[in-house]
Parts: sequence; C-alpha cells; structure tokens
Amino acid sequence: MKYLQLFIFFALLLSACTSETDYCRAYCQRAGECLNCGGDIDIEGCIDECKDLERETQEELVNCYKGECENIFICDEIIGQESPSPCFK
Repeated sequence: MKYLQLFIFFALLLSACTSETDYCRAYCQRAGECLNCGGDIDIEGCIDECKDLERETQEELVNCYKGECENIFICDEIIGQESPSPCFK
C-alpha cells in the first residue's frame, strides 16, 4: 500500500512525462484494492482495456484513484463513460 501511494505521488509529480500505461496501472491497482471482485483480479486486462481509452480520459482517471475508494465506485460518472475494471468478467 505504501509503495502504491508513493507511485501515485510520483505519477502526479511527473504528470507531464506520465505515459498512458502509468495512468492505467495506477488506476487499475487502486480499483483492484477497492472493488470486491470475488477474490481474483485481472490488473493486466484492466490496463489493456484502459489503454484503449482516449488519452484525456486516461488522465481523468487520476480523479478516480485519488482519495478514498468512493471515487473508484463513481468513476463512470467522473470520466463520463464506463471505466475499466480489474474484475474478471
């Protein structure tokens, strides 16, 4: 958990150099912590789904993974479309 918070801090600090994979990985890891996926999560599948989103939408994911888990639960509303999911479908 401590490493994830450190990663998010550096991702925000270096946002000008942040790649789509960084936004997606940070979001998917946080979503995996917050969502009850029934035990198994698919971080790599979530990242792949996320990378298909427009760059601006990926950047909006920052608003989903910062703060408490409630932002993850309302992420669809924050980004204006269905958000990627780390839960196996």
